Amino acid sequence: MKSATVILAVLAAAHCCFANAVEQEFQITPRVGFGEIRLKPGTTSIDVANQDGTETNTLDIGVAVSYVTPIGVVLEVGAQGQSNFSLFGTLDELTFSEEYVAAGFQLEFGNGFRLTPKVGRTRWRLRSKEGILFNPGPEAQERIDGYEDFWDVSLTKTVLDWVSMGVRYRSTEYEFGRVESTMFVTSFGFR
Repeated sequence: MKSATVILAVLAAAHCCFANAVEQEFQITPRVGFGEIRLKPGTTSIDVANQDGTETNTLDIGVAVSYVTPIGVVLEVGAQGQSNFSLFGTLDELTFSEEYVAAGFQLEFGNGFRLTPKVGRTRWRLRSKEGILFNPGPEAQERIDGYEDFWDVSLTKTVLDWVSMGVRYRSTEYEFGRVESTMFVTSFGFR
């Protein structure tokens, strides 16, 4: 958490130097994108034979509700899910879901561009379910959960007074491995 404190201090100093006036607003931000879940070897009984661990590409869906103060501080709560969807349960399924709280700064760069770095705390769950294809016995299901600190950053462009669009990136190390996501975001602002 010490590195998160240093990051926030640097962002606060940067914010004082070049941020434009930010108006107070509430934001609702749905998002969709792609990601990857990298499991350490032995995390689940699914694919235990893989000594290098398991890498799974995922579809990511999420939503956040934020409050932006007049000085640009962002307070956010949200939920996100990632999964390698399996048609009719035929293949192994890996699902990662989380609820989180975060704080950061919304930096206005002019021409409608906004950079928003954040740090936060997440409550996560990782579920694995063995598929029915090539599985002679009952399908194994496992679940692990926990809490973790994270960082993410988004870059958006205001397209209307109350709508901005852009991308968001997050990469976090968990006890079971690493989860990354790159998502397309659309923020709706209410002043």
